[in-house]
Amino acid sequence: HPHWALPSKFGLSGARTFLELAIFLQTTNSQPPHLLLIVILAKIWQFRQNYRKIKLKYEFTVMTKNSEISRLLPPNVEKVVTSLKRGSFFGFWLQIVLGVVSGVTLLFATPVLVETKERTEGTSFGIFCAVISLILLIIAIFFAYRYGKIAKKIQTPDPTLRPKKTDTIQLIKTGLIINIVGLLLATIGAQALVGIVLAKSLARPQIAIGLTGPTDFVNSIDLLIIQANTNTITAHFTGIITSLWLLNRISR
Repeated sequence: HPHWALPSKFGLSGARTFLELAIFLQTTNSQPPHLLLIVILAKIWQFRQNYRKIKLKYEFTVMTKNSEISRLLPPNVEKVVTSLKRGSFFGFWLQIVLGVVSGVTLLFATPVLVETKERTEGTSFGIFCAVISLILLIIAIFFAYRYGKIAKKIQTPDPTLRPKKTDTIQLIKTGLIINIVGLLLATIGAQALVGIVLAKSLARPQIAIGLTGPTDFVNSIDLLIIQANTNTITAHFTGIITSLWLLNRISR
């Protein structure tokens, strides 16, 4: 029958299953409908079992290939690959989570501060440091992502195609410097804001008798920016720890 060629896209096993089913239907027209349904379900189950066998065979082949590649790598190279993957995973996700929290806080606090005209020179400096530190954090997150890409390149069995050890170490040192500079800026900005909040708190007796303006009150915007700086500091600190750990593992 010309329609029997349609199941060929399922492979030889699928075509045979449908051919057997078609022959059975032609030779058993007098069979009850429920018996035909049982036969159809049985054939579908048989096709499903064959598909599972093929899938398992393919997965086993892939696992065998990966294990063979791992055996081709020297032990020290394999340790470097594992370290880079772990450092990339933890460094990337910890920094990106803290960076998102810090960025959302800044996006919320900065427009409110500008609209209410509660901005002072110290607060503006703290916001500037927080924004620059957050930009550096984005760059550091990109470097953490690249560590994982380098690990995949190092897994190449051909030694001539692997990145040089000096280039990998230089990349990690660059990411370390970016984290250190970002940490320094975030710390300076946080210290400036903490000093402003402390000065406003000490000046509360004068505020009580109305000798100063409303900008001298301790407001939630200052505290939000301090919180954003604190999250950025923690994120950069995470990046520094990751970079130092990777340098220690790769330099051995």
